[in-house]
Amino acid sequence: SYVNHIRFSNVPDIRKYIYAMERQDVAGQTNLGNFGGKSRQALQKADCVNSCHQNSYMEDVTDYIFTALRRTEGINLRRFEKRFQNPFWELFGQQRKEIRKFAAEGYVEDNGLSLRITEKGFDITNRVIEVFL
Repeated sequence: SYVNHIRFSNVPDIRKYIYAMERQDVAGQTNLGNFGGKSRQALQKADCVNSCHQNSYMEDVTDYIFTALRRTEGINLRRFEKRFQNPFWELFGQQRKEIRKFAAEGYVEDNGLSLRITEKGFDITNRVIEVFL
C-alpha cells in the first residue's frame, strides 16, 4: 500500500491483521483507515503493518510512471509537472531518444501533452517502463 510517500505492507496473516485493526480502532491508536499525515514511525508501530519504506522523490516519480503507463491515458505531462514540480522531459531527457524509437515503431504515442502506450505497444509495456527505471 502507499500513503503520504510511504510504501507499506500489512501482516500476511489475516487473523492477526483483523485482530490488530480491531484493537487499534478500540484503543484509538494509529489505524490505516485514518492514517492522514502520520509519520512513518507512527505507521511502523501499527501492529497490522509488516514493513514500511519512506519513498524518495525519484521513487515517487518512477512509481507514478509505472502506474500511469499501464493506464490507457498514460502520463498527462501537465499533471506530472504540477505534481512533481518538474517538467517530465527535464527529468527524463536522456531517455527521450529511446522513447522516440518506440514511437517511430508505433508502440508509444508522445503528442506533447501526454505519453502513452499504444494498442500495438501493449505487449511490450514493461520494456517501455524499463527505460525510466
